[in-house]
Amino acid sequence: MHVKKMGLLCLILMSGIVYGQTTMIKKIHELDEVVVKKSRLKEFAIGSSVQVIDSLSKELFSNFSMAELLANLSLVTVNQNGPGGVSNPVIRGGSSAQTAVIWNGVNIQNPSNGSVNLAQLPTVFFDNISIQYGGSGTLFGSGAASGAIHIDSRELLSDKNNIGLQASLGSFNTKNAFVGAKLGNGKWANSFKYYFAKADNDFEYKLTDGVKVRQTNAGLIQHAVLTETKFKTSDNSSLKATIWFQKYDKDIQTTISAADASVAYQEDEHLNLALNWEKATSTLNVKAKSVFLSNELYYNNPALMLENTNKSRIWVSEVDAKFLINHNNSIIVGINYTYEEGESENFASLSTRRRAAVFVSHKVTDLAGVFTIVSSLRQELVDSNFNPIVPSLGLSANISQVIAFNGNVSRVYRNPTFDDLFWYDPIYNMMGNPDLNPENGWSLDAGLKQTFNSDKVSLVFKQNFFLNHIKDWIAWMPSADYLAWSVENKNKGKTIGLDLVAQSEIRHGETIFSAGASYIWTQSNFIDVVGEVENGSKMLYVPRHRILLSLSVQQENWNILYSHNYFDSRYAGSYSGNLGAYFVGNLSAQYMLPFGKQHLTAALHINNIWNGDYQVIYDYAMPGRSVKFSLYYNLNL
Repeated sequence: MHVKKMGLLCLILMSGIVYGQTTMIKKIHELDEVVVKKSRLKEFAIGSSVQVIDSLSKELFSNFSMAELLANLSLVTVNQNGPGGVSNPVIRGGSSAQTAVIWNGVNIQNPSNGSVNLAQLPTVFFDNISIQYGGSGTLFGSGAASGAIHIDSRELLSDKNNIGLQASLGSFNTKNAFVGAKLGNGKWANSFKYYFAKADNDFEYKLTDGVKVRQTNAGLIQHAVLTETKFKTSDNSSLKATIWFQKYDKDIQTTISAADASVAYQEDEHLNLALNWEKATSTLNVKAKSVFLSNELYYNNPALMLENTNKSRIWVSEVDAKFLINHNNSIIVGINYTYEEGESENFASLSTRRRAAVFVSHKVTDLAGVFTIVSSLRQELVDSNFNPIVPSLGLSANISQVIAFNGNVSRVYRNPTFDDLFWYDPIYNMMGNPDLNPENGWSLDAGLKQTFNSDKVSLVFKQNFFLNHIKDWIAWMPSADYLAWSVENKNKGKTIGLDLVAQSEIRHGETIFSAGASYIWTQSNFIDVVGEVENGSKMLYVPRHRILLSLSVQQENWNILYSHNYFDSRYAGSYSGNLGAYFVGNLSAQYMLPFGKQHLTAALHINNIWNGDYQVIYDYAMPGRSVKFSLYYNLNL
């Protein structure tokens, strides 16, 4: 009944279904210009469904983490162990290890656990944020089986010089601060960003018997610095150096069923170093990069007298070249070498892996005035073993001025993580499996888009079908009593689904009214074959139905946005059964006061405005209604 009501509301708002807050694609007052670089995603991910988070949405959520932004603005499922806790992204019913996070063209998934904690990524650090739905193994390799989240910096040399300051205060002693500056000219430029976050997260929640208690041991403190320096090495070449360091200290919050308050905590340190060189002519674009990624996690649980340190390091070297054959034919070829290390007290020894890959893509545009086609191949060597060749074919077609088609089919794969292979924890009864096979399979994405425009009204409708069929799916599964965990290859993992997206915008004078909703139906199952009989079982934490609604009003200096998220019940394992369905509503208001080359922006966020009681992950409470107020000052130099 709940789903039917929400589905009816979705149909009523079909004048404006949209991925997250992409309804807010315009802002009447002038925003800083953003130059989007032509990455492999932009040029060669043809046929895939791609959502770009617009500049106004990023501005509204600039004092939040990437976990909060994507949970509110996209159809990415963010599985959070409480506020600020481990927040793993999941796209289209896959696993978090099948969702790549691509930072300036480099996959930053941890080689030990295969994921990226989005709670640790400050939204304000990234100028371009987009989500690619569907497999992209040919472009980005292992770990991009169900989709990829792309986070990039803007073009430094053409960006305006500016200084920005931001401060926020909110419920549960939440504090955020940001300082940023960009200085330079057309020959050299430097960008500096510092971000601070602190929260006690001492919210009230209800136990199963209805008694209210206060959350304990859920605080966090974060410091992060990102600096980029770029300069021209010649008229058509440039070199950029990037340093990204952050420290994230998080208390491990007390679970709902715990008899005693948690005293455990963990400390994360990340250091990312990147050197990028690029040379572009009218027919040739060559890029080379060398990247070092380091992560150290220290965990301490005094109650169990347990402490350990987990370290991972990645070195990536990559060169690719794009050749413009003629006005509608281009080809990109590249090689990638990646060295990975994982070190932990839970491993018997230092774990290492060497991966070498070669990839090629051919793009034909404006074929018969209608079609754009991209065909790609990738071959990877892991230590001394070749992974299967990974082909893909993408197609987009403008059938008419109103209707467009997109389609993509790709082979996908994922190598086991070091934790999957070697983890051994006798205290929590968790054991890896060194005999695991890599995942491999196929991803299919196909859809239609209809666009209607007039002077005052615009309507966009999208329908996308997707299918992922993966053999040897790697899954950590609990025992029947939840007292032990082990990892195994499932015979098959199959995800099938449909997403319906539309958007509407009505312009009346200087006022823009936007309404939107998105609906995604997902069915994800493991399939075990015993003899000739197939037995299906549900995957963990995959909602079958998800609905995302939004309403906004914008004028020259202010805007108001309401977003509403509905999640269907999710299977949380044989011990805990299903987690109940829930919805969360959020309200944001922003006002900008410009004066000369400066502007001061005030924003108010009311999260979970209906004060709903829900769990994203079993046994981890989430906060009720909360408020955050922020001020942002910007000076264009």
